[in-house]
Amino acid sequence: MEAAEVVRQLAEISDKPLPLKESHAATLMKLPVAQRQEVWADIVTDCQRRNQPITARVIQEKIQELRLDRPAPAAFDNEPATREVLLSRVREAFRNANSREVMVQVSGNWLIRNGLAEIWKRLRNMDKRMIITEKYKDYITLDQAEQLGLVQRM
Repeated sequence: MEAAEVVRQLAEISDKPLPLKESHAATLMKLPVAQRQEVWADIVTDCQRRNQPITARVIQEKIQELRLDRPAPAAFDNEPATREVLLSRVREAFRNANSREVMVQVSGNWLIRNGLAEIWKRLRNMDKRMIITEKYKDYITLDQAEQLGLVQRM
């Protein structure tokens, strides 16, 4: 259902062909909503130019490329007053966040370490044959995380 939401969002804002596979949309879910259109447009353009099929791997590589190409953040001023001002701005934005703008990542490593892999599969209506490994990652919206009691908005 979340992958369908990604496709719906792209359909509203992009003139590029839409993802045809759930794996494509699921990989795009790793991005903030605001970046999805630009990244998808770049992927479509690149793949068309290279006469290459779009795959979840191509999408993942593009996401990794973007993360690696980001400039290093400026040194954080650890002065308590400055830190508290910055944190208060982040907290306020978090309180007012659209649930689709903030995602929570759940790692397979955490699920396994806490004996939650089978429970997670049931909560997410996953195929019982699916094996959650240490490399598994799942993303849930802020609303879903709140419903599960994983986070609480202040």
